Amino acid sequence: MPKWFAPLVMLAAVGFIGSVGLLLVIGMQQRTVVALEPDPGLEELVFPEFSLTTHRGEAVDESMLEGGVTILDFTFTHCPFACPGMNAEMMRMQGMLDGADVRYVSITVDPLRDTPERLTEHAAALGNHPDWTFLTGDLAEIERILKQDLQFDLTEDEENPITLPDGSVMSNIVHPTRFFLIGPDRQIVSLASYTWPTQVDELARRAREAADSL
Repeated sequence: MPKWFAPLVMLAAVGFIGSVGLLLVIGMQQRTVVALEPDPGLEELVFPEFSLTTHRGEAVDESMLEGGVTILDFTFTHCPFACPGMNAEMMRMQGMLDGADVRYVSITVDPLRDTPERLTEHAAALGNHPDWTFLTGDLAEIERILKQDLQFDLTEDEENPITLPDGSVMSNIVHPTRFFLIGPDRQIVSLASYTWPTQVDELARRAREAADSL
């Protein structure tokens, strides 16, 4: 092989490796964009500011949702209707996403009964997942988040009363039964109904892909 040919081969090899590396970087950026690109209709929906309290008694605000990937839902501990199924799907996603840097947040829609102490008991009954935080706070604050900022329904359903452990009765609370996938800038990326496992699976897949790319 001519002496002048070897440098050309080396240069071509270096160029090929560089091109492959560039393509890998571009591919990773494209996957990130796809994972965090809001579904149609959600482009303007950002999770609002808030001031709430965790089940551990810590005061938190919207910054807890920033800089990472979050799966969030709305619930209440005395709910015998949708909430047990939502809890089961949330735990299923946690199993699917084991090892992924994803956090989980559940906001009660019944803060008068769901005190931090009550939510601590509830978290323990669900396995005390270290990355699953339950939030409570002022009812007006939670109503503002849901009804005013996110434009979701939150109403009392007197036709479906719930008997509490002490024998008293409360009305059911109609609230969103979807999981919210939230990106690092609080952009709501996707929604998934807990009654559609394929939607939940896709939301979990996107959560892992987004988390792995950050």
